Amino acid sequence: MGNPGCDGGSHRRQFCHPNSYYWWILAALGTLFVIEWIRRKDWHKALASLKGMAVGWGWAFVIRFIIGLIMIGFGSFGPGYNLHFS
Repeated sequence: MGNPGCDGGSHRRQFCHPNSYYWWILAALGTLFVIEWIRRKDWHKALASLKGMAVGWGWAFVIRFIIGLIMIGFGSFGPGYNLHFS
């Protein structure tokens, strides 16, 4: 029943879930491509715009991930944490 590709393990079911954020990212990129294609009447320029947006999103994810790791690292040594070096 349903999509046969979504009957595997939990990682596959998560990607195939209709509320999964992967689909929203793909939908946003697809919408950007269509709007740029209509606006510029050139699919090469629309694809270049799509590539720029995808690269920007990728770098934003990397930076946010690193900041999150730094925050977790600093939170590990907060008040009440005793470092005992013998």
